[in-house]
Amino acid sequence: MARKQYLGGVAATTLAGNINSAVTSLSVASGGGADFPTAASFPFVIVIGRNTASEEVMLCTARATDTLTVTRAYDSTTAASHVDGDTVEHCIDATIVDALSVLLHTLTTAGDLPYATADATWARLAKGTAYQGLAMNSGATAPEWVATLQSLLTTQGDLPYASSANTPTRLAKGTAGQILTMNSGATAPEWGTASPTASGSYTGDATTDRTVTLAFTPKYVVIRSNQNYIFHSDVQSSVSQLGYRISTTTIGVQTTNATRPALTTLGFIVSGSAAEETNHSGSTFYYMAVG
Repeated sequence: MARKQYLGGVAATTLAGNINSAVTSLSVASGGGADFPTAASFPFVIVIGRNTASEEVMLCTARATDTLTVTRAYDSTTAASHVDGDTVEHCIDATIVDALSVLLHTLTTAGDLPYATADATWARLAKGTAYQGLAMNSGATAPEWVATLQSLLTTQGDLPYASSANTPTRLAKGTAGQILTMNSGATAPEWGTASPTASGSYTGDATTDRTVTLAFTPKYVVIRSNQNYIFHSDVQSSVSQLGYRISTTTIGVQTTNATRPALTTLGFIVSGSAAEETNHSGSTFYYMAVG
């Protein structure tokens, strides 16, 4: 439906001369067209002979002073002949009133929204739920309600993520101490348990296969002695293993074979009495373990 122009306070005028049912140009009394819309941007509607047998509504598409260019038999009326002096009035047409009525009666519930499914064809978008947002559907043909971060994140500490393209969803908050990781299928984040760690020291007593007890089973242990030797292990074993000691006085250089710590359930095993071993008598050893 094309837009029309409407003005208030337009005085009625009269037809200047007779017209038959076919002409598409008419004149009104001198000065009578001055109050009418210009039709420069949008057409306007007139009625001739209101409440008479020859009443006809016309769509005026142009106006040059008192001369109007019109489309006849508009708004379901019939083209008729009109005589000099018939009343000519600016009016509103039934088409626009009916469209407004349809629009108003399309909306049945507080919060509903109207949208056009075609030219001058209204449809109803039912109201959404709390905190939803308005977006265009995937076919770009109609509006729809979609989840927003405000509607998804229902609890303090929740996190948003995409479950698929353009589809946000909610990861509920984890528990104290958990860390954020990717699930086994690498499709979504999840909360997991952080690897336990421990650090401490012990004084060597030259005991063979001495166990240093931890609250967890380590996967990696690094030991540094007060003689600036570093020992490390990532081998699960019930006894200490042959490894390397690295001198911190010669950075990055392996100096010799040595007995490294052996990882075991709830701790690690150290051994040896020589200075390069991990339980040399009287030496202080500092360790860091990761589970």
